[in-house]
Amino acid sequence: MFQKISIIGLGLLGGSICRALRRRESGADITVYARSPEKLEKAVWDGTADRVLPVDEIAPAGADLVIICAPVIPSVDIVVSLLSMSALESQTLIIDVGSVKRPVVDVARDHERGGRFIGCHPMTGSEKTGYEYSSEDLYRGASVIITPHEHNDPEDIEKVERFWRDLGAKTVITTAEKHDSFVARTSHLPHLLACLLVGLADGAEEGIEDPRPFIGNGFRDMTRIAGGSPEMWADIFTANGDNMEKALALLGSGIAKFTGKLKSESGHGQVKTWLQEIRAEKGKTG
Repeated sequence: MFQKISIIGLGLLGGSICRALRRRESGADITVYARSPEKLEKAVWDGTADRVLPVDEIAPAGADLVIICAPVIPSVDIVVSLLSMSALESQTLIIDVGSVKRPVVDVARDHERGGRFIGCHPMTGSEKTGYEYSSEDLYRGASVIITPHEHNDPEDIEKVERFWRDLGAKTVITTAEKHDSFVARTSHLPHLLACLLVGLADGAEEGIEDPRPFIGNGFRDMTRIAGGSPEMWADIFTANGDNMEKALALLGSGIAKFTGKLKSESGHGQVKTWLQEIRAEKGKTG
């Protein structure tokens, strides 16, 4: 379907797209643009990409699809730059993989050529970053949230859906606003909580110099994602700040209610009932 693809950024997500395309033997010509192309020559040697060029040489001419695999805030500038290039052809589609959708969708919506951009967010990844951790199976079975706007052509949206499905993903369509509101609670807040938990485990209050003997698998499971990219997550938290504030308010309300149960004379029974309700609810979230 897309035979000439340009990918901006060859980290975990961009590299995994390239590998998945090669797994399908699609025959697509893949050009990668990166900040340090000399560090990614392996991608050409192993056949993942046809060429790796400096990011300041981005040229969309002839590309069927351009995929922006950059942090959220830089992606906004990249979208505007691409849409403003005279070399951008009328059939070229631009998508991204960012975790916050309103900033990029809003700038596309306001651009005269904004119909060429369709926002996407693959709900997959790892706390590890870089091309060396990319995998041809990263998108297999994952959900990709697609957030079109009113200037997108339905046929173009369908093309983007087929692209992700061909990589093994499932697609869901919603608005950028609904996406950002919900993932603030299901993705962004959990990352913040993981970081806060790490901060609580220094052992200073108890005079414990080495906290590791006191840490079990539950803590390690819950804090694994705290090892993610600080650059990427600073972008996500600030770009979706208003929804993060709402999510934190809901969390605070939940903590207050739980504290009330603990202090109640029937605390054990209330806590047990609440845990039973949450356990039943957990089955709905996977």
